[in-house]
Amino acid sequence: MIDLYNSTNGANWTTKTNWCSDKPLGEWYGVTTDADGHVIEIDLSRNNLVGKFLTASVI
Repeated sequence: MIDLYNSTNGANWTTKTNWCSDKPLGEWYGVTTDADGHVIEIDLSRNNLVGKFLTASVI
């Protein structure tokens, strides 16, 4: 997740609430987790991401 942030210019995202923090992933802006805390969805549309996306197997 931190690699996604870094590779898409996260410092300049429109909204980046809790990214790169010690908060649970489900509290990071645009991230949805299941009851066990596993990421099941990332929605960062219209959030000024710039750069290359990593493959899902790397995230």
